[in-house]
Amino acid sequence: MLYACGTNELEFDNIEIQRINGIYGLPLGEISYTMRELLQEAAIQDDALQVGADSVYILTYTDNISYTAQDEFVQINDITGSGILTVPNSLATGVVTSPRTVTISDSYVQTYDAQEGEELDSVFYNGGELSVTVTSTANVSRVDFQFTFKNTLNLNTRNPIIVAGTLNSPGIGNAAEDLTNHVTLLSETTNNEFELDFEVSFVLSAGQELMGNDIVTFDFTYGNQSFSVIYGKFGQNTVQVGDETIDFDFFSDLDEGILFGEPTLRFNFVNAIGIPLAIDFSSMYADDGAGGNQIFLEGPITRVNNLPEIAAAPDLNSTSETTIEITPSNSNIRSVLATSPLRIVFDVAGTSNYYDPDNSESNFIEPNNSITADVDLEIPLDIRLEDFQESFRFGLSGGLDISDVDSVFLRVVTLNGLPFSGSLAMEIQDENEQMLYTIPERVVVNTPFINVSGEVTDPNNTSVDIPLSSEAVDALGVGSFINMVLTMNTPASQTSDEIFVKIRSDYSIQIKVGLGGQVDIGF
Repeated sequence: MLYACGTNELEFDNIEIQRINGIYGLPLGEISYTMRELLQEAAIQDDALQVGADSVYILTYTDNISYTAQDEFVQINDITGSGILTVPNSLATGVVTSPRTVTISDSYVQTYDAQEGEELDSVFYNGGELSVTVTSTANVSRVDFQFTFKNTLNLNTRNPIIVAGTLNSPGIGNAAEDLTNHVTLLSETTNNEFELDFEVSFVLSAGQELMGNDIVTFDFTYGNQSFSVIYGKFGQNTVQVGDETIDFDFFSDLDEGILFGEPTLRFNFVNAIGIPLAIDFSSMYADDGAGGNQIFLEGPITRVNNLPEIAAAPDLNSTSETTIEITPSNSNIRSVLATSPLRIVFDVAGTSNYYDPDNSESNFIEPNNSITADVDLEIPLDIRLEDFQESFRFGLSGGLDISDVDSVFLRVVTLNGLPFSGSLAMEIQDENEQMLYTIPERVVVNTPFINVSGEVTDPNNTSVDIPLSSEAVDALGVGSFINMVLTMNTPASQTSDEIFVKIRSDYSIQIKVGLGGQVDIGF
């Protein structure tokens, strides 16, 4: 068709074509985040986020701890005692001509020892055995013995427990009684003392005699005891109430530099033990999950004269409930969470009867009772950022051919609805993510207007051009990625070092990045 038009007669050297010049752009990419997407980028899952009545996000986390340790408050090992009964000369019989029985008795006071010297009121048994061993030197037909433990009573009859038996004399005899469904009462004595009466009857046949130097010895043991409840004044003991760890998965991708305005770590203690406990949080700390970068809780709540106390259970089959809150007003909880810890270790100690060392009130404990706590971390996203960073990158499709461009710049356009300002640092990288060229950091995100309540009223639209050197242009020609690190900060204030802004669910940010250049091409 062109041949038919006579194109062979055209002279192209005489055709003038206008030069192409001006500023042209090549979009590299854009990112757009809602506030929820940003939080999800930081590994904060939807189930950890709540939206408050004012649309401000609240970050929540729950766990629980449990403590059961009767032996740390009061320990009662086997209770043992012994005694000796000597036949007085006045009861010596000489050789008897006919069968005869001689009975003598005595009383003893023994001590029911608790290991740390606790002053016991009463101990109720689930099980155990009260055993007696009797030895007689008398050369008689037999010896009958009976021990009445006056302070150990049957719970149904209220009668004292009696251990009785018989032995061939001289010789050794044993007897025992089950302690189940019994109680030992010590409240009306001092130093945990209790009484027992010992009665022994010597049965003589014709031709036998009872000597004035004959003796009977005894040993007894409250052994293999288990208790349903123990009452007493247990004094002060330090125990580990919460040797637990809570993992904070949502911090795993969250860099340091975020400071929360009003975090609350709340312990809802339920105490089924009849002992009040002052809680020492000074050994509670946060770390990186492997023991590094530790920061301990400090502040008024950890001071020895200000320790919070868990109330004692008022009586059996009931509990007390105590809520203890760790907040910025009584601790450095802001600093603890500012490290973005992967876990908090609750190496929490409790001291019994801390504010009542003389035990004006009696304590009690049941073996299976415990102290439990629901642990709630509640963080309203009312925050302050200090060099908080978010990374993203754009591909270069194996490099850009911009040899015909006279001058090149990066244009960054932001529509910022977040209450932060930000600067952007960029690297041109090869396919192995190795740095080819670094573009100096520039402020590209300006803070929108924030009202006195810390809320954004209108987004801010900013466009920034960043000139690129010839070295940067060369790197763009062979690079595979532009990696960008956005560093965000809460706006500064001339009146306060602690400006906190609210993070609402409808906040968002949009960042567009393009490559621009001055083109001047002639034909």
